[in-house]
Amino acid sequence: FQEYDYAPHRRAVATVDLALKWIESQGESPFFLMVHLMDVHLPYNPPPEDQGMFADAASTRLTYPLAKVHEVRREIETYGAADRAFVEAAYDEELAYVDSELGRLFDAFEESGLWDDAVVVLTSDHGEEFFEHGGFEHGHAFYDEVVRVPLVVWNGETGRVAEPVSLADLAPTLL
Repeated sequence: FQEYDYAPHRRAVATVDLALKWIESQGESPFFLMVHLMDVHLPYNPPPEDQGMFADAASTRLTYPLAKVHEVRREIETYGAADRAFVEAAYDEELAYVDSELGRLFDAFEESGLWDDAVVVLTSDHGEEFFEHGGFEHGHAFYDEVVRVPLVVWNGETGRVAEPVSLADLAPTLL
């Protein structure tokens, strides 16, 4: 990487704005860009317009922003069904927000004519556990919900690969 800008608490809207500005600065030169959006991590605090999209705050004692991971893990045993549903819904609301920001980034690619010549990869560094095995979040287990992540590649063609793939060889595969 020639430039590296990591800000784990920066909202997706600001990260996408920076990415779009950087793309514009490249002119006609080919480029590699990696955009890592961190919003779908604790604390779950979707923008106000997305809060309540999936969560029913009236049925739980939990509120936005959803606390730090250590607090959630410490209190898991006291969470009822409504509390757990709120946690998952708050995550989904963050995900919906990130999806809209990715849409804005991809729309800009299309509008600028970059989309037709681009190879775009959408993936994740991990999944999340939502109480399936008595745990929460990631970084402590290797269950499928933590290690199986999406891998979507756009390159002007459509199709689906039936056999399992791995992120381990993603860089050489793209090259």
